[in-house]
Amino acid sequence: MSQIPLLSPGQPLHLQTLSALEGVLWIQRGFYLFKQYPYRFTGLFCAGALIMMIASLIPFVGIVLANMAYPWLILVMMHASQNVLRGQPPSLAVMAEPLRWAPSRVRPLLIASMVYLLTVLLLTTLPDWLDGGAWAELMQSPSDNTEDMEKKLLEKGLLEGLLLRLGLSNLLMILFWHVPPLVYWGEQHVGRALVFNLLALWRNKLAFLVFVAVWVCIGLALALGIGLLFASLNPGPLLPVVLMPFFSMYFTVYSIANYFSFAGCFRPHDTSNATA
Repeated sequence: MSQIPLLSPGQPLHLQTLSALEGVLWIQRGFYLFKQYPYRFTGLFCAGALIMMIASLIPFVGIVLANMAYPWLILVMMHASQNVLRGQPPSLAVMAEPLRWAPSRVRPLLIASMVYLLTVLLLTTLPDWLDGGAWAELMQSPSDNTEDMEKKLLEKGLLEGLLLRLGLSNLLMILFWHVPPLVYWGEQHVGRALVFNLLALWRNKLAFLVFVAVWVCIGLALALGIGLLFASLNPGPLLPVVLMPFFSMYFTVYSIANYFSFAGCFRPHDTSNATA
């Protein structure tokens, strides 16, 4: 692996302009790091996802806590990735590491989480307003009849609402792609982090397009391979349980590769603390 500067809170970060090839290298480095501690990395990601899922079950405030925890999970996976570059294996203790390393950044991170939550609420309300709640009603009472489902999808506003949901979910990912690490390592306030995140994505748009395209291809290949593998086994209701380890590892490696996308776009001024 090429030189990857290690990040510390408060270091001045400089935005880099990268080639399209970097998008592939981020993924390559993500897999390289994952292979060193596959079970530890996956366990850490699943523990974070489980915490979010349990939080979402709490009445009234559950969905709020779950959404606010998402930016924290991004930062935790990035911290774990950097720790491995430092020679430290991932562990559950990394979930509290931002508190230990830079407790002064907790308040800005909470503000970032609240901004993320408000954005989620806004972007999920717009499609409901467009289709008049038809999509939510469809999800609550799905039909086994294919023709009935197709008829409902063609109802006024439902298909448009679905397309809007897909578009807004991608917009949400773009808006907050590197906001948590910019708030933490770059010590930027949320507004500035949002601007610099978008600036980094625009300046390195070819690298990020390649990054996303390769991940989509990997996901499709994974889904196709699993489908062919289990086509004859017919696991039935156990299918979600069977699929969970595969897609947990998929999203784990993605989270690790995301660290390299950030470390590639934002380099510290002093790179004397580099590691191979």
